[in-house]
Amino acid sequence: MSYAPPQDPTHQYPAPPPQPYGYVPAKAPSAVLVFVITFFFGIFGLIPAILRHNRARQIGAPVTSYWLAFGITFGCQILLVMMMSVAGASSQGGGGGSSASVAPEKITLSEFESISPGMTEDEVEQIVGSPGALRSNSEGFLGSDYVTRTYDGGFMASATVEFKNGEVVRTHQLGLQ
Repeated sequence: MSYAPPQDPTHQYPAPPPQPYGYVPAKAPSAVLVFVITFFFGIFGLIPAILRHNRARQIGAPVTSYWLAFGITFGCQILLVMMMSVAGASSQGGGGGSSASVAPEKITLSEFESISPGMTEDEVEQIVGSPGALRSNSEGFLGSDYVTRTYDGGFMASATVEFKNGEVVRTHQLGLQ
């Protein structure tokens, strides 16, 4: 016997069979977990999105909410990181016609050897001809101020000078000539 669709469009299909006592229809999984995992762990939000998508598809529920939760959250994260990197670059003097855009002078071995412990940052700047690149600036134990500056010495060469409370405490060089 073959199945033939009813000819009458007003024909009613039979009611679904009654469910056993205590039966609760399957509920679609929530998209909240996808949001939370994506918010805290980024791309790893794909894992719950895929798992919940598959479960919802098995029970016949809509699946777009999982992909919206992942896509919107991940997109906002990427946008936020881009805005923070642009703000960070501009706060570090990334543009404008300031003198910071002029290439600093290169330090030589003789200039490096004339730097000695106890010299001030200004004295080192007079010797080298530039303030160098600030690598760290922190407050240490009992209010001591630590500053580390790096000076370019050309191809694969540099010098590092560490200051404590404005005076040289250590110097390092690599490849200066």
